[in-house]
Amino acid sequence: GDPADRKPPPREFTLPHPALLVAVDVDIVKLTAQYTAAVGKPFLAGLAQREARNPQFDFLKPSHVLFAYFTALVDAYARCLAPSSAAREAVDSGIDKQKVLERVVHRWQYDKAQEERRKAQQAEMDAERVAYQSVDWHDFVVVETIEFPVDEMLDLALGPKAGEE
Repeated sequence: GDPADRKPPPREFTLPHPALLVAVDVDIVKLTAQYTAAVGKPFLAGLAQREARNPQFDFLKPSHVLFAYFTALVDAYARCLAPSSAAREAVDSGIDKQKVLERVVHRWQYDKAQEERRKAQQAEMDAERVAYQSVDWHDFVVVETIEFPVDEMLDLALGPKAGEE
């Protein structure tokens, strides 16, 4: 099939960056995540206790908006410090510039195809919405009224029987 249909491997070491963060706060979150990944959970527990009243370290609280971002960073940094064999192979394959270019082009083609599919679905939904909105629901004429016997109305209300499905 089309190479753009094959999903590329997930991005293991990149994360979406939260919006509206000040540079100093980004640095604090990243450095804390790096130290936590390198030193371990005891460092994090001690830091959380020591900085409990410091609003710059509120991201250490599970209820904070940035807590998920922080833990994702810790996981990514931990994977960098102790990479899997697959990650090592990916790094080693980075020596071959042609393979790197092929991977980048494949991801670009896949992302482009996904975006085109998303746009096509959105256009289809927009067209349906426009068609629905173009109907004048107040300007209609009753052509015929169908009367159902009471026993048929009960059958309709109860739904299909097991043998009729």
